[in-house]
Amino acid sequence: MKEKTQRQNSRANGGSVQRLVRAKTKAETDIWKDPRVKAALKSGRPADDSVVLSCPKCGLWGYYDQGSHFTCLHCDENWYCCSEDEAPPTDRQYLWLDGFATLADTVSVEDVP
Repeated sequence: MKEKTQRQNSRANGGSVQRLVRAKTKAETDIWKDPRVKAALKSGRPADDSVVLSCPKCGLWGYYDQGSHFTCLHCDENWYCCSEDEAPPTDRQYLWLDGFATLADTVSVEDVP
């Protein structure tokens, strides 16, 4: 079976480089298989108290431990998490914590592309 790949542009040593990136399978994008989710559930954290966010870059679900940062395991981006009464940083990318879901919510939410 042929694997699906996509071209991804990146800059290396000041030049433009293209590389082929294998498209992730449904199992690889399943939030319930995220190692951080598995660890949280194993430690006793209930699914309705485990927060997940949709990554602003790739749109896939990622586990959020309710700290100051969110890291997407799918696209490896880091985001500073801002609450509504906080001024956003000017020196790094950020996201607003105005819309999030729990792990339990993902059972009824359709897949995010």
